[in-house]
Amino acid sequence: MKRVLFIRGGFHKEFAYKTFFRSGNEMIMMDVADSMQLPLADYQYVINDIRDTEEMYTVAKKIYKEVGFDGIITFMNSPATAIGRLSDELGFDYFSEESGKLMSNKFLIREKLSSLNENLVRYTKVTSLEEAYEAAEKLGYPWVLKPTDTASSIGVSVIHNKDEIAKAYEFTIKASFNKCLIGEEFITGEEHCAELIVIEGQPYVLGISKKIIDENSGCIELIDITPAPRYNEIYEEAKRYFSKVGKLLDIRNWMIHIEFKAEDGKIRIIELNPRVAGANIAESEWHLRNFNIYDLLYKTILKEKIDVEELERKIQMPHKGYTAFYSYITPHKEGVIKKINGMRQVRETMGQKERINSYVKEGEHIKLPASNADFRGAIYTMGDDYKELMERVKKVESSIDYEIE
Repeated sequence: MKRVLFIRGGFHKEFAYKTFFRSGNEMIMMDVADSMQLPLADYQYVINDIRDTEEMYTVAKKIYKEVGFDGIITFMNSPATAIGRLSDELGFDYFSEESGKLMSNKFLIREKLSSLNENLVRYTKVTSLEEAYEAAEKLGYPWVLKPTDTASSIGVSVIHNKDEIAKAYEFTIKASFNKCLIGEEFITGEEHCAELIVIEGQPYVLGISKKIIDENSGCIELIDITPAPRYNEIYEEAKRYFSKVGKLLDIRNWMIHIEFKAEDGKIRIIELNPRVAGANIAESEWHLRNFNIYDLLYKTILKEKIDVEELERKIQMPHKGYTAFYSYITPHKEGVIKKINGMRQVRETMGQKERINSYVKEGEHIKLPASNADFRGAIYTMGDDYKELMERVKKVESSIDYEIE
């Protein structure tokens, strides 16, 4: 039996936890007091601030002294610096503290990626309203303004003209913790994400999904399709490019989630996150080709022996159909939920591996959606045909009615 320290849990990680508990290992969870994942753990430790990397590091050292642990994992971005520091000091050989700082800051990682001198994205730092107007002159319209230290599209603004700059800046700077923003050109092309694992310094692309985004309202992620319909067309270039990225960041044993756009054979990175995907992409790989990414991830962080020839075989296996994971943000209303209709009827039509969850309840006040963090619920479905699956997802969503007053 081994012990693994989970520094912060995450939404949509039921399959990750099921996989972990099947291993028979013990879970140590470090999270804030109201975390829904904290009660799952064999050992529970509370932190006060999810942004305080020094607190995470200090509590982790305390845990290591009190009960010990054989590996560390996270499903969030903010612990990356603390994990890198712990890896350096305790010899886990994941990545360095410096790499952790890069991967948890969108401006720093963009600067590092620019050294590849390939598929470059124009960008600039923004720390004031004056610099936001200057960014518009440099980048042209439309362009994107983001906090450098958030995830789930929180604080992201798409700016189409000069009149939108002041309001967008106020919205984005409010969402930022370090009050440092990044302005980037609006990248065209279909949006995708890739799961990349690095084992003993060798990167492997495990899967690629398509992301359907509401680009007019802060790039809110709506639907993840696994595998991407253009999977075979994109894969080889993604493998070549992301292998260079993994080595550039000097990652030894870890998993990263890369969001990118692909157009005309070129891949341009939007974001890079030091964790597994936020949606149910890993679960989809299991359902579609019996490839459990979480099993591989846990073995990697515990430095267990991995048969790389077997891994390559699994990566090459074809997918049997598609899955859609839809974090829906409808209705686009603010108010108190008087009643939720249709949920039971929809559940009766879904297959054994499918589900629909509501993350809000009757009597709760909901605000207008501004990011992925404001979703009302999630739909997970699967099917053999991509077009039919997308039609079914929309039909399921339209069957749910939220009465708002």
